[in-house]
Amino acid sequence: PKTEDGYDLETLTAKLKNVKAQFPDQLAVTLLLESDVDYEVLVKVMDAVRSYRVDEPGNFTRAELFPEISIGDAPLMAQGR
Repeated sequence: PKTEDGYDLETLTAKLKNVKAQFPDQLAVTLLLESDVDYEVLVKVMDAVRSYRVDEPGNFTRAELFPEISIGDAPLMAQGR
């Protein structure tokens, strides 16, 4: 959900880590965006979907989630839904 501080990308990444644990060989993901989503938000979401930061003492690395990203338009919702 979007908050005053923006979208909760940490929770998104945590949920995607759970999905990745269930489907470890899956590399692809599709993002369906509404027309009013800012480009900046798209890039941040793509970063959150692609990989996550793993902190190690004195260093950090990135672990892969879903690096093969496709982008499309979200379906239009019927009014009142």
